[in-house]
Amino acid sequence: VWAPNLAWQATHGFPQLWLSAAIAAGSSGTSQPWWAFLPYQLVLISPLLAPIWLIGLWRLARDPALCLWRAFAVAWVLLAALFITTGGKAYYLAGLFPVLLAAGAPPVLGWARVTRVRRRLLAGALALAAAVNTVLMLPLVPATALAATPIPAINYDAGETVGWPRFAATIAAVRARLPDTHVAVLARNYGEAGAVDHYLPALGLAHSGHNSYWDWGPPADDTTAVIVIGYQETRLRAWFGHLDLATHIDNRLGLRNNEQGAPIWIARDPLAPWAQIWPQLRHLG
Repeated sequence: VWAPNLAWQATHGFPQLWLSAAIAAGSSGTSQPWWAFLPYQLVLISPLLAPIWLIGLWRLARDPALCLWRAFAVAWVLLAALFITTGGKAYYLAGLFPVLLAAGAPPVLGWARVTRVRRRLLAGALALAAAVNTVLMLPLVPATALAATPIPAINYDAGETVGWPRFAATIAAVRARLPDTHVAVLARNYGEAGAVDHYLPALGLAHSGHNSYWDWGPPADDTTAVIVIGYQETRLRAWFGHLDLATHIDNRLGLRNNEQGAPIWIARDPLAPWAQIWPQLRHLG
């Protein structure tokens, strides 16, 4: 199963190791220190449900009745050690939670059936966990009210789910002002590049040096203007001879995320061929 992926990694210099190192160094918005990996497991699906999956992990590891599925307990331990060592994110283990919860459910249900108080405690814990997770993880709170809640601070990705149509409209307005026929879009990260590809297909595929977007290559050599998103001026001056600040991204929601306030530049006159500039734009995280 691993052979094709390992072969590709080997022939491309093992970029997964570079990415892991970058994430461990804090380059991702959801990067966490290594020592927080295990504590985060207790809160990922709710602290109220942690006893259930912990019992399930113990049963998978020790209960003779579940020996057929013991590999899941071994997998959890080995993967936890691997992700802590390589700087993986806490949610990388989330795929095992359904198995752990299923293994822990029978003894917890047996405990709850003893008295009415226990049944109510279990029902209350499940209901509260479901309600909190629904609010935190699903887009129930209107985007206009999201900035006034603690949700983006708890769930980083919630802040990244708003503002993309306005982001695309801003890019389209900048493009409309340009008389050039050969215009490319260069985005700082794959989220921005993906938004351009999704909302503005008429502009052609966006370019980015972020992660695997870099593998799809630079703009064409006949590009006369580049709409650059998110890069700072000092960095761009090393690549382009002429820069104009077009505008800044504003989601108009007061919500701080990766794109809010990012500059949009119009860059011209590359100082070197794209084949020389492109390796300098590659970054992982």
